[in-house]
Amino acid sequence: MIKVGIIGMGYWGNVLYNSLYNNENYQITKVCGRENNNYGDIFTNNHMDVMESDVDMVIISTQTKYHYDNIILSLEHGKDVIVEKPICLTKTEAEKVIKLSNENGLKLFVDHIYSTNPFILKIKEVINNDGSKLLNYKSFRYNENCNLYDTSIIENLMYHDFYILNYIFKNFDFYNLKPKINYRSFEYCDLQMGNIRFVSSYNDKKTRIIDIETENNKIYWDELDGTLIVNNEQIKVNTLIDNINHKFNDIYTHIKNGTDDNSKIISLNILKFIEKYEL
Repeated sequence: MIKVGIIGMGYWGNVLYNSLYNNENYQITKVCGRENNNYGDIFTNNHMDVMESDVDMVIISTQTKYHYDNIILSLEHGKDVIVEKPICLTKTEAEKVIKLSNENGLKLFVDHIYSTNPFILKIKEVINNDGSKLLNYKSFRYNENCNLYDTSIIENLMYHDFYILNYIFKNFDFYNLKPKINYRSFEYCDLQMGNIRFVSSYNDKKTRIIDIETENNKIYWDELDGTLIVNNEQIKVNTLIDNINHKFNDIYTHIKNGTDDNSKIISLNILKFIEKYEL
């Protein structure tokens, strides 16, 4: 069993807490946040209490601007780390934390939950059996009233789209695709890279749609209503597995086997792309 501390007990921190609470692979022994919302004596409002405790792993779900310092402190205290995306604010920060995790022989995972999403896994299966050229890829990802102030839409919501594209198409090399910005603000972006289009917004009705066309397949996924259509046929997907629980079990397997899920390298590549083109 892995002893876990969580830093950042806002909305997502509580989601992670609830997912881990009944997971037999983990024991939550320390949480750090602003308010003690029935966490009992494991609560603290001092993040150093987590670092200096006997936890094996620290989960960081703070605002992105606090990721770098908390990752460094966790690694310096000998803790494995799970951090919410994006890994850090800049490429330089990401390179430093990755270097430190490698030097200290510690695991550093970025919580890309879509790598264990059952619909994404099914789409990946279809694409892997396709073997044909990608013709068009469109993703529309909106959040209604999303109050995020330290990361732009590209670094936050659209970050998922870079990861999903990379994951589905076997480490898709978007790094050398020069992007075209159709429209960009802090809260909205319409970005194109050839036949690939990402559109994200902080201020529109919540939307999660991916539309893919290859030479052999047409795939449409509406995440919010659970619809997956492949070549005009609706596909049934086993949604009984909780996505976040599945991700934690996946990470547990990596730790137990001493392996790495490569999420930190993917995160670094996304930041490199953003900084290369000054997005």
